Amino acid sequence: MAILIIAEKGFHKLYRSFSSKENQLFECTPRQSEKFIKTCEADLILLDCGSDVGNGLRLLKDIKIRYPEYLLSFLPRLVPKTRY
Repeated sequence: MAILIIAEKGFHKLYRSFSSKENQLFECTPRQSEKFIKTCEADLILLDCGSDVGNGLRLLKDIKIRYPEYLLSFLPRLVPKTRY
């Protein structure tokens, strides 16, 4: 299975454990995603928007409209509220 990870560069290492003989991993940033989606022929796209959920949702919508054939998982990184 080819998996495309779309995440900010600092978070790519979190997903490297998905790589195995059965899984081929591709990594890109949100800005690089258009190029990678066109070229890597992924079976699954994991979109990690980090704490910027608004931009992540816009990218999610854009990918779903342009590439409805892809299986897509959206992963928000929610920051917990700080208690005082």
